Amino acid sequence: MEKVQHSAGERLAVFPPFSIHDPARRLPAGTALLLILAMLATACVHRAAVKKEIEIPVEGPKVPSTAGVPAKSSADGTFQTILHQQVQGALDPLKEDPRITTLQDQVKGNPQDPSARMDLAQSYERYGLFDLGLEQYQAALQAVLAAPEDKEAQAERAILGLGRCAAASGRIEEVLPRMEDSVQQWPGPAAWNALGILYDETGRLEKGEKAFREAIARNGPSSLLQNNLGYNLFLQNREEAAENQLRSALQLNAESVVARNNMGLLLARRGDFSGALAQFSRSADMASAHNNLGVALLEAGEYERSRQELLEALALRPYFAPALANFRLVQERICERSGAANCGNQPLATPPPNDDE
Repeated sequence: MEKVQHSAGERLAVFPPFSIHDPARRLPAGTALLLILAMLATACVHRAAVKKEIEIPVEGPKVPSTAGVPAKSSADGTFQTILHQQVQGALDPLKEDPRITTLQDQVKGNPQDPSARMDLAQSYERYGLFDLGLEQYQAALQAVLAAPEDKEAQAERAILGLGRCAAASGRIEEVLPRMEDSVQQWPGPAAWNALGILYDETGRLEKGEKAFREAIARNGPSSLLQNNLGYNLFLQNREEAAENQLRSALQLNAESVVARNNMGLLLARRGDFSGALAQFSRSADMASAHNNLGVALLEAGEYERSRQELLEALALRPYFAPALANFRLVQERICERSGAANCGNQPLATPPPNDDE
């Protein structure tokens, strides 16, 4: 059995500086804060639900993932050029990207070719055309039924793509029955993981737990899957069980930024702030670690303590954009809690830069 890879599909409980659509595992309702996890070293990452890392395999069906933008492929020089033009409003990718037009012709010539449909769907994803991608993945699943060979691998690729596009387009409820039927028909661990993510996104946490446990049973020990189950249990407020799964994930992969930050979030909720900071600092610089702890405290309603952590972050790195945005947010929350009028209409003070830096 091919194991679930650990490069994508991992749920990360993070908060972006501004509320985002995303689901993938969003944090408990209402969490649109900016937890900046240094997923890219010190850059901010989004998502409050320590959701899953998002990445679309360039080729091959074995990378589980949720919604998101695909990774750059080695044959993507044309795509990069076209995307640059698109940003400047210079083209319509549906008509002017030669890869898309070629794949469209292939699908028209052979509607029962699941590989062509999935290649086309992935190209749509690259441009953020998730509704179009979703339609192609659905059609690809139907075409797989008539495929002469390699049905399991093709079905898994289609299931994962369908899950990504459903989450990214906000059409999970519409797609969920098809996902459930497809996973029962082709029950690989990556497919169960993708289904678990959609269950969590829609608040079906008990079903999500069962899906992640099924993925682990079929795949064997996995840092990615153990993290996802741990995050699911965290959302269910089953902290001891969540901690056990997150620690297992870290034993399997001590370098997992996602699991490390989820552990920090859990410890912060428990009130172990020094332990939380230690976890956050294992995956980012200290400015980002203080920012992340500040976000966790903000989510817990510990506004004054959150403010102090954000000041620590800004003392270490003046003009740190995520910390500045979070600082303004906590100032606003403090203002609202005080009962002052028109908090949202008044300019908010921001901390002065550190003159020693």
